[in-house]
Amino acid sequence: MKTGKSKVVKCDFSSEFKGQHGTIYSFNVELEDGTKGLYRGKSKDNPKFKVGEIVPYTAEEMTSKNGKTYTVVKYRQENNFSKGRPSYSVALEQARKMFNSSAQTDDVWDLKRMMAVASYLLKKLNSGISKDAIETAVTIQCAAAMHGQKIDAKTLEQHIKEIENWINQNK
Repeated sequence: MKTGKSKVVKCDFSSEFKGQHGTIYSFNVELEDGTKGLYRGKSKDNPKFKVGEIVPYTAEEMTSKNGKTYTVVKYRQENNFSKGRPSYSVALEQARKMFNSSAQTDDVWDLKRMMAVASYLLKKLNSGISKDAIETAVTIQCAAAMHGQKIDAKTLEQHIKEIENWINQNK
């Protein structure tokens, strides 16, 4: 993902499609860094790209059915969904995932245990452990639980440390 200032934003046509999302408008977009391409939006009067504004975007080269290449420019949120959320919300979501996955094991969790794990994960997040490390370690525990293995706190802790170390080595 890049960020750039929009230099030209011109709506050239709208689609004939009037389905679930209504009319789709096509804009020619040019950014100050030289990126040019086609942007499709739902609003003719309020596109996400505006002349003079810095926006996060990606640009991808596409090939049409007749073999011609063109660039599609897409507006992108700077943060993905979980990265922009507060730590307590992420901790609770990850604990919920393990709670749900525990149903596949002989050690089914109750609300009290889920809340204790949420508190543990929140402490980890607040101590500086990355959300990616937490989410990945939880995913591994959930995958194991889906195969009937008990969710294990020691293994979760070990995975968090290993994944956090890997992240720090590869930043």
